[in-house]
Amino acid sequence: MMVRYISAGVLLALLFSIIMAPASLLRRVTSDVPGLELIGMAGTVWSGSGGVVVQGEKVGQATWAFRPLGLLSLELTWDVQFTGRDAELNGGIGISPGAFRVNASGVLGEDALNYSLQQWDLHVAGAVSVESIDAVWKAQQLTSLEGRLSWPGGPISWFMDGQTATATLPAMTGQLAQSAGAVSGLIVPDEGQTPVAQIGLSADGMFTLKISKLMTILLGRPWPGSDPDHAIVIEMVDRVF
Repeated sequence: MMVRYISAGVLLALLFSIIMAPASLLRRVTSDVPGLELIGMAGTVWSGSGGVVVQGEKVGQATWAFRPLGLLSLELTWDVQFTGRDAELNGGIGISPGAFRVNASGVLGEDALNYSLQQWDLHVAGAVSVESIDAVWKAQQLTSLEGRLSWPGGPISWFMDGQTATATLPAMTGQLAQSAGAVSGLIVPDEGQTPVAQIGLSADGMFTLKISKLMTILLGRPWPGSDPDHAIVIEMVDRVF
């Protein structure tokens, strides 16, 4: 009888430990994504919150709640809400043997968008809708990415030759993909098929922005020469982390 009570006590203690597992255990979960870190966590691994740090900079706050139905597909899954610098994203994360998956949708506000563009003296009005992003990491490498972003169009300004220039651009859509562990994107006007820009982000932090001749036409400063509208005429490269 005593052995039975001891066994029951051990099982209850184990169950309680699992239920109350500290949120800090999620640090091991996110370790598959290079540059991603959770800080100041509260609650448990099943339901909690914490600060989100990307490449050493805190970008916002996340809350999470375990999703038991994910076990039916042999995956540990959580519903996640992220609130950052003028950004709201909702989605989930999933963990299966050897893989870490993220899906998200939401809005990147004007401040969030221009934070990454200010280094080129660019300013874009309006918010970007994140219609869907699905990404998978394996062994700390991005192995799959699909995403769609949309911008309703509006004013854009930039600083060039000692003065500020402005233009109004049409609505545009961006498609994200993965290539050799890097992020790539293609931006196309909603009413057309010719890309206005290509973006890239390598695993080692190099960001590339390529501008086509069509973009220079839309900006009211057409690139000289007989190049076709899809030709890349401007390329900017910078290290972001």
